[in-house]
Amino acid sequence: MGNAGPGGIPGCDERGREDMVMDDRNRPLYMISVAAELAGVHPQTLRAYEQKGLVTPQRTSGNTRMYSQADIERLGLINEPPTRVSTLRA
Repeated sequence: MGNAGPGGIPGCDERGREDMVMDDRNRPLYMISVAAELAGVHPQTLRAYEQKGLVTPQRTSGNTRMYSQADIERLGLINEPPTRVSTLRA
């Protein structure tokens, strides 16, 4: 069975959770209004980020944007203020 874990499930760790954790982070959970609230931005900002390719939400069959937990985490990084970097003088 190769990489099969317990019960013959491929890609799982000894507790059967490795792939599940990764899949959970990428599972589409939040509509744009909820994702915007979680990220602390306006829904229109999320649409602009999508146009610029900064985030790519999944779509339902009805074309509704659905954001995953991984998308929300990425939005947190995008919206994080830049850190101050001191310049070194030669």
